[in-house]
Amino acid sequence: MKNLIYILLIPFILGSCTPKISFTTSLKNELGINEDNVKKLQFYVSQDIILYRAKDEGNSKIKGGNIIINSQKFTDQVVIKKGTPGVAVKTKDDKIAVSFECDNNQFLLFGASSNDDSYKILAKEWTSTQGVISYSGKDYFLHKNNASSVLLVKLKHYNKYNRKLRKLKGRRI
Repeated sequence: MKNLIYILLIPFILGSCTPKISFTTSLKNELGINEDNVKKLQFYVSQDIILYRAKDEGNSKIKGGNIIINSQKFTDQVVIKKGTPGVAVKTKDDKIAVSFECDNNQFLLFGASSNDDSYKILAKEWTSTQGVISYSGKDYFLHKNNASSVLLVKLKHYNKYNRKLRKLKGRRI
């Protein structure tokens, strides 16, 4: 009996999975999505994004004929897991600011890529190993592997099919 229930539930579970696709300028233009509509979309990230920053603080003093050095290292990481939902808080031209937190001032900037038309994460500058990104008013570093992070959206297709059927009995004289 349990197996029968599981077998009956499988089509519903599989059918409820909506695929996520890259949000592209082509898709945006094809569907006529304007800046106001972009703010109504649910976005997702394509891969884990890890922002990090580190700060070294220290001081030294002389006490009792010895040099005493106090050092302190501070690290801050922001992790956004693959598939994390976010919303657009600002849009301008082909750039979208997406927030994954309740505070609209904490957002990542994504822009249309000239290579494949998708919206990729933008940094102030990129080096061979990392990018510098502004998040929550502070500069964070972003590993170069995150340069390929893109925005995803769920795309649902609704096919409407109307059928009109008439059965004719024929016509006699």
